[in-house]
Amino acid sequence: MTLYIENPKGTFNVWSVKGRVEGMLLPRNCERVWSPTELAAHKLYSPMEADAVPSGMRVVSTVVQRVDGVVRFVNVTEMVTQAEIDAALEAQVQSNADDILQNDKKFRVVLWLIYQIILAVRTGDTTKLDTVTSMEKLRDIVVTRLRKTN
Repeated sequence: MTLYIENPKGTFNVWSVKGRVEGMLLPRNCERVWSPTELAAHKLYSPMEADAVPSGMRVVSTVVQRVDGVVRFVNVTEMVTQAEIDAALEAQVQSNADDILQNDKKFRVVLWLIYQIILAVRTGDTTKLDTVTSMEKLRDIVVTRLRKTN
């Protein structure tokens, strides 16, 4: 378990077992044998876990802070843009296709078409789908896409 020392008040840093606390050399095993109250008496803390990251957010960094009297990890978050989500989804689809059929081009084209349909429905932009009015046009799109992957 990693302990954090509060020094000065409100600032937490990783504590080194070899480090002294207020001039005292503490036992090396204090983190295992002392209670949280005994550790806190020497300004040493084992932070509680951070709250879950909300959907649509990502962790930029994590800090140790006192929140409502409890020392805990706090995630600094930022919004994930829709473009990043779409790019990650497309990369995952491509990666999964590669893993499943080890570069089976026909399967990748089908997955690409499915992804395009999902993206169109999700964004409300069906202009690309409007061009697929028949099975013949769909075949032409698949053939064109296959040629691009060669």
